[in-house]
Parts: sequence; structure tokens; C-alpha cells
Amino acid sequence: MTTLIPKYDLMNGGSTPTGAVNRSIQDKLSEVISVKDFGAKGDNATDDTAAIQAALTYAGTLSSGYARLGVFFPDGYYVITSSLQIPSWITMFGNTPNGCIINNQTVILTVPQCVAAGGANIYGLHVRNMTFRGGKSAFYFSAGMQSCVFEDVNMDLQTDQNMNTTDFEVNKFVNCIFNDAQYGIVCNGTGFVNFNNFVNCEFNNHSWSGIYWHTSGNSSVNNFYGCRFEGGGISGSGRSTIDVLNPSNLNFNGCYIEGTSSNAYYESGSDNTTKFDNCHFTYAAGSIAYNFVTDGIINFGNNTFYLEPTISAGAKGFYLSGINKTQSPTATNTFFGNNNLYFSYTPQSKKMVSKWIPTPASLGQTLLTFTRAGSSGATSNSQFLTGVLTIQFFSLEAGGFGKQFSRMYHVNVLADGFSTMVCTLNNFSSLDNASGCTLTVSVASGATNTLLTLSAVFTGLVPSTELTSQLQWSFEYIESSTLQIDTIIPALGV
Repeated sequence: MTTLIPKYDLMNGGSTPTGAVNRSIQDKLSEVISVKDFGAKGDNATDDTAAIQAALTYAGTLSSGYARLGVFFPDGYYVITSSLQIPSWITMFGNTPNGCIINNQTVILTVPQCVAAGGANIYGLHVRNMTFRGGKSAFYFSAGMQSCVFEDVNMDLQTDQNMNTTDFEVNKFVNCIFNDAQYGIVCNGTGFVNFNNFVNCEFNNHSWSGIYWHTSGNSSVNNFYGCRFEGGGISGSGRSTIDVLNPSNLNFNGCYIEGTSSNAYYESGSDNTTKFDNCHFTYAAGSIAYNFVTDGIINFGNNTFYLEPTISAGAKGFYLSGINKTQSPTATNTFFGNNNLYFSYTPQSKKMVSKWIPTPASLGQTLLTFTRAGSSGATSNSQFLTGVLTIQFFSLEAGGFGKQFSRMYHVNVLADGFSTMVCTLNNFSSLDNASGCTLTVSVASGATNTLLTLSAVFTGLVPSTELTSQLQWSFEYIESSTLQIDTIIPALGV
């Protein structure tokens, strides 16, 4: 028997569309395999394991390379009692994630719901519009997974991990939810984690980590765009929301993190290329500030933090290249300087730059504070810090620019923890145009063996007579890699 497919073109008055050809019904129906063709019920009661497996196995025999064959799951709750063996190069799909559910919430499964057929590395699997609920894992690919695509897929209520694999490369996840398990995605063993992209995905309610990548190979060029990490962390436990070994070019852009493990991010084997940009961090479980743990440098573009974050002790620190600020009106912003600072930290140098601020009515401004940290005072524990302080000031008057200062100073600070800290200033560049006004930069009184302050004082300036007057300053310095215990820490006094 043959039929014309499509027989009628309803868009054009029911006429037969030009170019339509006769095809056999068998040929038409073979385009997509339904699990119900093999006897699956999807009634949340019948054991559908054998029927689903028969459909998957049949699809696997007809698929190779990019010639995928689709296995369709009509809306229903499909109960399984053993792991489904998934072949490479097939598509598994339903109508919607909420309508098509592989369900082991009531019929408990102590093994993964889906594994790779024959324990092989799985390639080219495409899953969309499905939910996988229960089991030890939703997907467990012991030999790895490559070139797979997951779209609108939910994984929840697994007892161990939502997904577990070894070699994890060139995969794409779009609008997926990893939910309610100890871990979200676990990658460990002898593989790599390379070139994976996550778009609008959620990692929710993981008691350990949403991302746990601890393979022996590198983790390179992985990207998270508009993703959410929320809930499930245990404060003070040392667990990390994102936990990665040997990362290179790991990027988080437009992501949201709230109420997870107190370590928002942990990395070891850093090459200083992890970056957070346009992200928002509220606070960890227990309403405490997030901590970032690294043996290198974490890069931050423009981000917001409800509570000011911390950096792990002994780490080289942050590279902050944009505006990073806290939102809590009661937060003590010691690191971000009350949100008035830009930062630029590199392995070679560190630079911090204030925003433009109105000239204080007192005509005095604390520019820098230097704090000595480390062991008890002794002349043998002397530390030295050198850098360049730059000051910019201008005022506007009715006729245009009024007074201007542009200054650069060599700054040298010495501290041994025993004697009062010492600072020398050398003004090596001045471009001033401020008749009747002076700017003096000096060490403020009250220096101690652990604290020293530099201040700027204006004389002859009357801000009330100016349309506006603005002040900005920066400090750039080099921190010796040997100064890990006894060191001098500068901060802008904003």
C-alpha cells in the first residue's frame, strides 16, 4: 500500500503540495520508533524495561555516524527495574519533560537508569524533552561520553549523582535541570573534560557539589551561560558548589549562585584562566559569604555579591577587571572598598583603582592603608612593598575646567612587625594647574608596627564654588611570590 505524504496541504486549501511523492506506509512509519510499538505502557505501574530496551536496541542497529534514528516516548510515566542500555548515535525524545518521565520514584532502582550499551564510550546521543527520576544516577557512562546533546532534560531524585562519566568532551546541554542528588555532574577517572557548553541550565539542591570534575586529564574550554546554582550546600563542611581539577579557560557568564555550599568555587592545578563575568552571588547556606579556593588566580569581570566574598588563604588571589560590588546595605566591604573600586590583578602585578568620587567636604581623603600580616615582629622578618600611586583631580567651573592635579608617586613601604612601619614617597610626575590650591600627600599620623596610612589634603579649595570636583586614585604594585606568610597588604581607603 502507498500513500501520498503529506496528502493535503491545509495551508493552501487542501490541495496536494507540489513535489509530494508516494511513499509506503512502512517507510513513513520507520522514520520514528515509538516505545509503544514494542509494548511499553507508560502507566506508572507496568514494568516497561524490556519494551523500552527492545526499542533502543533496534534503533541502535539502524543508526550509525550522524544517521540517527529517533526513539519516541509518548507522554507517560515509564517504570524500569534495571538499567537501560543506551547505544550511540540515537535520539531519545518525548513531547515535554513534564509529560515524559522515566520514573523510579516509587519503584526504587539501586543502579543507574541509563548506561552505555556494552560499557562502551557513548557518542552522538541526543536526548530531549524527557525527565529521569530516581535511580542511583540518571546517566552513568563509565567509559565516557562525547558529542552528545541534551535539550530540555530534567534529572532529579537520584541517590548519588544526576550524571556520572569519565571522559567528557564536546557535549552540549540546553535548558537542562540537574536536581536533588548528592552531586550534579561527576567526572572522574582517566579522562578529560573538554569543550562542553551549558546554556540556561540549573543545578539545584546538591548536598555536595553541582559540578565535580576530578579527572586525571585537563579540563579545558568549558562554558556556562545563564546557568543557576541554588540550594543544597552545607556550610562549613568544606564542600564546594563547583569543584574542578586542572581547569583551563573555564567560564561562567551571567550565572546565579545562591544558598549552596560555602565554597562557591574550588580549583586545584589552576592556570589562572577561570573567569566569572556578569554573575550574581547571594550567600551560601547558612547566610554566610561565599569563599573562592584556588592555588592560582580567579578572573572576575563585572559581578555583584550580596555579601562580600573571601579568597582562600595562601592563594595568589583575584584578578578583578570590572566592577565587583556588594548589594547588602549593611555589609562591611573591606575587600571591595564600599563598592568604589575597580581591580586589576595579574600574576605579575596588582592594580586597584577608585571610582571618581566627589571631593570630601573636609578636603582630606585617605588614599591607602598598608597592613603588615604574618608572624611576630623581628628585624629578620622585614618585608618591603613598592608601587606607584597615581592621583587625578579636576573641578568644573562656569567657564569650563577649573583646577587640575595629575600626580604620580613612587611608594616604598617597609615593615618588620617590630618597629613602626615606614613609607617613603617620591613625586616623579606632576602636571598641576591649580592656582591658589595645593595638594599634599603624606603619611598620616598614628602609624604602628602593623598599620600605616597615606592621606591627601587639599588647601585653598572651596568645593561649594565649583560646579563639581572629582577625585580618583590608583595604586599598582608587584607582590613577591616569596611573601606568603609575612607580607604587606595594601587597600584603597574608600
